[in-house]
Amino acid sequence: KRRTGLRQSQIQMQKVRGPGQKRKAGLQTQRDIGMYPPDPMKEPFDIEPFKAEHEVIRLTIAQIQKDFGMFGIDVDFPVDMEMVYHDLFRELDYHISDLLSRNVQKVSALLYQIDLNEKAILAAWEAHPEFTHAQVITELIIYRELKKVLFRNYYKQYKLKDLPEE
Repeated sequence: KRRTGLRQSQIQMQKVRGPGQKRKAGLQTQRDIGMYPPDPMKEPFDIEPFKAEHEVIRLTIAQIQKDFGMFGIDVDFPVDMEMVYHDLFRELDYHISDLLSRNVQKVSALLYQIDLNEKAILAAWEAHPEFTHAQVITELIIYRELKKVLFRNYYKQYKLKDLPEE
C-alpha cells in the first residue's frame, strides 16, 4: 500500500520502519530506478562518470566515514574496488536500519550533518515503496556524499585557476 498523509509520517519519523520488502537482486542505483528526476536545473552535471574513478570513490568513503564517525559509528572501508558500491551500501544499510530501530534522533542529526532534507527523503520513500526505508536513506546518503566530494573538488580547482600569478 502507498502511504498517505505525509504529515503523519513526518511527525512520527521515529516510528517509521521499513515495510520489510525484500531487496531486488542486483541493487540498482538511484538513476537506474528513477529516484532522481533528470531535471537539469537541479543536477548541473552528471555524476555517473565519476562513480568509476578510484580517487572519487576513496574520497566519498572518507567523507562518509567522517560524517558517521562524528556520531560514533564506524564504517568499514570496502577493500574490493570492484564491489565497493555494493559493500558500502550493505554496510551503511546495516547502520541505518539499526539506527532507525534504536535511535531516530541520531538518524535525524546524522541526516542534518550530511545535508539530506526531509522532503527529499519523503519523496523517495513515496516514489519507491519497493525498497525499505533504510535502503532509500542509504542510497540518498551515498549520492549526497558523492556530490559533496565532486563539488569540493570542482571548487578547489576553480579557485586554483583564478589565483593571480606572481
